[in-house]
Amino acid sequence: MVRLQKLIAQSGLTSRRKAEALITAGKVSVNGEVITTLGAKASASDVIVVDGKPLEKEAPITYVFYKPEGCVSTTSDEKDRPTVVDFISDSRRIYPIGRLDYDTSGLLLLTNEGDLANHLMQPDHAIKKVYEVTFTGVLRRKTSHIFEKGMILEKVKLKPVEVAHVNVNPASEKTTCQLTLMEGKNNQIKRMLAEFGHEVTRLKRIQLGPLTLDGLKKGQYRDLKPHERKMLFQL
Repeated sequence: MVRLQKLIAQSGLTSRRKAEALITAGKVSVNGEVITTLGAKASASDVIVVDGKPLEKEAPITYVFYKPEGCVSTTSDEKDRPTVVDFISDSRRIYPIGRLDYDTSGLLLLTNEGDLANHLMQPDHAIKKVYEVTFTGVLRRKTSHIFEKGMILEKVKLKPVEVAHVNVNPASEKTTCQLTLMEGKNNQIKRMLAEFGHEVTRLKRIQLGPLTLDGLKKGQYRDLKPHERKMLFQL
């Protein structure tokens, strides 16, 4: 017997936090009895109905995906653009953990594990994210120091950003480098560089926590390994 909200999250239907909201709203029943107490427990053999629909017990799965440019990090798109789930040959309902912009490539997790998604999306969890970025202009040492100290962006103090492998191309007047973030605010890298007059022309996430793109080409994916899943929960 486990807590009801955990069973719902493990099914991939939603996160544990949203499952708790559904329970307190009286939208969850177990074996015909409406449950509104968060401490209630159930088992996988129980008949659980969430918001009028029986809970489907799908096998948990998480994929490490190399997202290409030109697709959105959603399960559907009103503009009929390609989505990340279009690349996955799996009939189970999966969704991305976090997002990468339409024109950004790199490592993205796709899952039906609500517990894992909820854990990684917690704002107080510091998970290393490494990006390769190319932008217009020359990155000045003073700018790097500001990033590494933790710059103030639109009156918000950011966590320090590590700058490494800086390479300036005099011919194209562009800079390529690696930026390591311990948070992921909306369009953070593009906004940070824009403050100093730089425009991002290429952005790729090459690492998320212990995970890398090793062995994958754009549009390819692989199963998350058990020891990798364990490491993600330990972050």
